[in-house]
Amino acid sequence: MPPLPVTQPPTRLNAALEDAGRSIHHAVGVSHAALDAVHVSHLLAGRLAARAYGLDCAVADVSYVVFPGAHIVRAGMVYLRPGVPVAVGTVPISYLRIGSDFSASILLEEPAIGAMPPVLPLGYLVVTMLRPGPHQDIAAVRGLLSNGADAARIRPLVEGVAPDLLGKFDRLVGAPR
Repeated sequence: MPPLPVTQPPTRLNAALEDAGRSIHHAVGVSHAALDAVHVSHLLAGRLAARAYGLDCAVADVSYVVFPGAHIVRAGMVYLRPGVPVAVGTVPISYLRIGSDFSASILLEEPAIGAMPPVLPLGYLVVTMLRPGPHQDIAAVRGLLSNGADAARIRPLVEGVAPDLLGKFDRLVGAPR
């Protein structure tokens, strides 16, 4: 099997959505349309994005990386702007704000507005899953690496955008699978 692409999005999103179940598929469609309607640039992230890269894993929510415009900051408090959904039915929708790890221009080289959201490129997905916090998912990173993600091609990206995570990445690559 050829290595998975590091910066290009996958082509298996529709299959991943169908496999994840009706409620997840519906939540992606509704949340994507809502984000488009309020002009919030976003990329699918989390375990659903990992599924689009071929990882067989359970999905219980929909996660997006969002860009400036999704949040309002007032007096040191960060709020989601009106129209940004936090759930669709019983499916939670979570957001990871774009920060110092990567710039919007790198990730949105080919913005896609349409029926389905664009998927976070694999190398950046690995970075978001390594970063401590609610989106951290070491098991999914291990799964992606054992499922064909090219660690040698991802490593320079991790080193460039999140050098503080390089040790963690190297330990995962060296860890038995």
